[in-house]
Amino acid sequence: MGKLVLLLGGVKSGKSSLAVSLAKRASKEVLFVATALPVDEEMKLKIKKHRENRPKEWQTLEVKFDLLSEVRSVRTKAEVLVLDCLTLYLAQGFTAPDFNKEICFQAVEDFFRWAKKCFVLTIAVSNEVGSGIVPQTKIGREFSELLGELNQRVASVADEVLFLVAGIPIKIK
Repeated sequence: MGKLVLLLGGVKSGKSSLAVSLAKRASKEVLFVATALPVDEEMKLKIKKHRENRPKEWQTLEVKFDLLSEVRSVRTKAEVLVLDCLTLYLAQGFTAPDFNKEICFQAVEDFFRWAKKCFVLTIAVSNEVGSGIVPQTKIGREFSELLGELNQRVASVADEVLFLVAGIPIKIK
């Protein structure tokens, strides 16, 4: 069984940088699963910067919403899998007209169970959105609550959970 590490923190807290660093130390064979979609110029620039910050020899897969089947379909020699990030993955599904929380959460749990069988190390990145202001809109509050619940479920199956503040990791589990 492989190890699952969950990295939580606010925006620009150093989660992605730590994920890359941990993966580099663990293996040269890494599958990087990216969930960001280039929906506007700002996101395109952010994606470009993230690509530049990880080794070019890493295999990268950009997924939409069928996480497990898309990753399973890739032929890889990777020993380490990095999923960056659960927040954007949930946002993609959350905005779909046929979104079902339980189906989404079960798909994420199934993915991590599978990943722990196939990779020596799986690193998942997610935002901690429950520490800031409460969103004014109903949809914003619903999303924050869903992400908080998803993070709890992933943390419960993770072997290690780190919370990042100002680039400093704090071991939670």
